[in-house]
Amino acid sequence: GLVGFVERHRGGRAFPPEVLRAATRDLADTLANVVGGAGAAPVRALLAEAMPGTATTTATTRAWPGVLALAPLSAARLMSVSALWLDLDTGIYRHPATRRAVPTSHPTIHILPAMLGELRRTPVDQHLFLTAFTLGYEVSARLSAGCHLRAGVHPHGVAAAAGTAVAL
Repeated sequence: GLVGFVERHRGGRAFPPEVLRAATRDLADTLANVVGGAGAAPVRALLAEAMPGTATTTATTRAWPGVLALAPLSAARLMSVSALWLDLDTGIYRHPATRRAVPTSHPTIHILPAMLGELRRTPVDQHLFLTAFTLGYEVSARLSAGCHLRAGVHPHGVAAAAGTAVAL
């Protein structure tokens, strides 16, 4: 089950190279969406609120000077809103029995900001970072794929929060 999966990978079992390549691509896509969404007026307003005195022009905001120097929760909030502004949609999971693609919970945008905040306090090497990110993503996607929700109900806050906790 899911607990055994987590224990195996936390215990040092490596992910296959193709899984790590996909995780690396998702990391890059998430960061691109963070930067791309930073030009939106509501995101610029949040940036100005979090960093008084910061210029809020589109060009300046796209560079996001100092965002990672903010408190982890503030930085995570800005990155999440920015990436979701562009409707970042990650977390496609292939059901093991049917191989059907199941959209899940936008795990990257929940997991990555929290990990970046923690990285400032607890530096780790790139392999451990990518492994933890991948493990959190998998947990989030698998929990979401197992949900049977009514139309209009989304598992983002629950499944992605669990995946984030596992990644950290």
